[in-house]
Amino acid sequence: MKIIGTERPETLVGTDGDDLIRGKASRDTLIATGGRDVLFGGDGGDLFMFSDAAAKCTTIKDFEPGEDLLLVRLVNYFDDVPGGTPGWTFTEGGKGGATGSLTNVIYNPNNGKLFVDIDGAGSETALKIAKLTPDLDVGKSDFFLYFN
Repeated sequence: MKIIGTERPETLVGTDGDDLIRGKASRDTLIATGGRDVLFGGDGGDLFMFSDAAAKCTTIKDFEPGEDLLLVRLVNYFDDVPGGTPGWTFTEGGKGGATGSLTNVIYNPNNGKLFVDIDGAGSETALKIAKLTPDLDVGKSDFFLYFN
């Protein structure tokens, strides 16, 4: 389904199927739900939210580090999410690139794939949640993780 915003700031929410969600020239919130969604934030600092494990792998076509923000609600992806406000770390690399025992957000600059590994280098497998443009200057400040 195509979901197209207006020139005003708004929240655009996907359906249970595969969606094309397109914001316009304002600060929009785009929420990926079920299916394989493709998101375009448009101009302005946008919020891209992942809150549904059924979202499979979302593609974000125009993420701008330092301007846009990725919000990830972990309790919807993993059965055993640490309580409280545990620390987390950002790592560049592939699916097996997690380090330490904290939750890792892993960005692969070669192909743009974005993973979350709930237990770092522990036994849990990293989960691919999105695909960004390759070679972005992405860092920890581009993410906000919800742990509950």
